[in-house]
Amino acid sequence: MWNFLYEDTNKLGFTVLGTALFLAALWNLPVLSRAFWRGLSLACFVSSGPILMFAHEFFDTSSVFTAAFLGGTTLALLLLGNWKSLSVHRADLAFCVFLAGTTVSIALHGFSDPKELALLALTVAAYPAGRVFAGAPIEPTFTIISATIVVIGAITILAAINAGPGYVDSVGKVFVFGKYGAAQLYFAVALAVTIAALVARPLTLEQAAKVAIAAALPTAIIASAMVRFSFVSIMSMLAVAAISTPAKDRKALSVVAGALVLAFLAGQLSRPSTAALYIKFGVEALGLGNAETTPLPLPVAAEATTPARPPGMPDQSRCVGVDQRNTIEIRKQLYREAFQLLPQTMLIGVGLDRFMDASCLVEKNEVHNSVLQVAVEFGWPASVALLILVLLAGQKAFSQAPFSQEARFALCVLTFMFCMSMGHGRISRDAYLFLFLGYAVSASRQCVTRAGLSVVRKSKLKAAQIGPPA
Repeated sequence: MWNFLYEDTNKLGFTVLGTALFLAALWNLPVLSRAFWRGLSLACFVSSGPILMFAHEFFDTSSVFTAAFLGGTTLALLLLGNWKSLSVHRADLAFCVFLAGTTVSIALHGFSDPKELALLALTVAAYPAGRVFAGAPIEPTFTIISATIVVIGAITILAAINAGPGYVDSVGKVFVFGKYGAAQLYFAVALAVTIAALVARPLTLEQAAKVAIAAALPTAIIASAMVRFSFVSIMSMLAVAAISTPAKDRKALSVVAGALVLAFLAGQLSRPSTAALYIKFGVEALGLGNAETTPLPLPVAAEATTPARPPGMPDQSRCVGVDQRNTIEIRKQLYREAFQLLPQTMLIGVGLDRFMDASCLVEKNEVHNSVLQVAVEFGWPASVALLILVLLAGQKAFSQAPFSQEARFALCVLTFMFCMSMGHGRISRDAYLFLFLGYAVSASRQCVTRAGLSVVRKSKLKAAQIGPPA
């Protein structure tokens, strides 16, 4: 069956499209309402990774289409926002400090790739889009579209795993369509935001059981692609949701969390040899095993072809003893190199993506940690401002989460995105994080406004019932 699908990508395309149409037909979506278009625009923005991957595979789209899609979805969020209720918040000051540090660093040190500069511009534009977007319904459209993408993702990942050589590499990493190694992360993001939308609403135990059953199979399939840190981020999201939600709803959340843990374990154990290899990598990276690693040799030509290091960057030690099949070892090496650079980055950093020029790894990588990358490339003030922005947005959403479904949703997704940025982050690709930073601030403010109006209305109603004093 799986070879049949992958022998002709058009057949897989029709399968994916048919699944989407079937799921959409199960719901009577209000396509003429503003809530529908808001939900659609947010779902397209958050699931831009899978959408662009399918567009490129089935329609051979170019980078121009990618730029138009990313810019168009950001513009849609801005146009569908609530501009009249926008007011300045202290989190905006932290964002401006971050933006100023970024701008100064790039102006002085430049950048290595115009594409990454354009993506960074879209990333920072996501924050104001999130600030104005909150305060109006996005349901049920957002959840339905996101869930549909999750189902499609599970189908494509399962097809890749079962398609044989060419779709899974020597260490078990899955390549959807034989070329997209990041696809499982895209679908993990769609899974996380779908779960966030579902658990943000008050759930009975029966409803929680239905959510758990519906999410179990896609979670297991995505987990079988050896997605690990994404699952840790999802569990962190659910932990924050449990802390911030009323006590009566915590049993329902525990049902969902328990089902996801079982599904994750089932997915990992469905490929026992690959799971054992990744466990071995983890043990060795943590220094708990006695086995010696066998690092891939560094090509001799790498010395001659390595780009010149930017001014101020120290000589980096070569990657001796680093197993470059082991993603944990790779991250450890990247963090070591980043921390070696920190004393010299000072106020303005070394410039966008200039860290990669100093890394000794064969395949050039960013730091994989957005806060650390900002400190190295844009300077300490920008990094501190980013952390303050995260804390302020999280604190605002957390304070109102017990009373507002929208604030709970914003807090859940913000928690997931920030956790992901600590292990997979690249600041020019962190548009999701910046969108929900702005969303969390505005969702909290909108919540306070609606709560205040509700109190006033109740007071007036009570006064009317009591009547004037005698």
